Amino acid sequence: MPVHYPVRGLIDVVLVRPDRSLVVAIEAQSEIRRLEQQLRWANEKARALLNSEIVATIREPDGPPRVGQVMLLRSTAATREVARRFEATLATAYPASAFDTWMALTGEAPWPGSGIVWARVDRGEASILERPPRGVRLGR
Repeated sequence: MPVHYPVRGLIDVVLVRPDRSLVVAIEAQSEIRRLEQQLRWANEKARALLNSEIVATIREPDGPPRVGQVMLLRSTAATREVARRFEATLATAYPASAFDTWMALTGEAPWPGSGIVWARVDRGEASILERPPRGVRLGR
């Protein structure tokens, strides 16, 4: 979904729950070359959702809806290493557990706050992991 103000960019997936006054921006990444830049862009684009047409349709009398974020990471040796090396930084930006985030995305649990979910791609088929991959403590 495109956002235009105060930053311009595309958000990979936007989920809207008007009944819960919640909008979730999902950014999918197969690799992370510059973590700080990636986190900044994801945060700026998520905040820009507050100025989007889609959010304007669900504004509550008490103010704008909550905006959550999900980073969907492809489980590769490189992304697992980034998660291990920068665990504290990522945990600050995405504090919810991977399982709680996954459960919320499937509609089985309330929104836990921003989190990371992992995906495996095998023979051209992608699957979302319920928990972080082996060797990654982030999000457990």
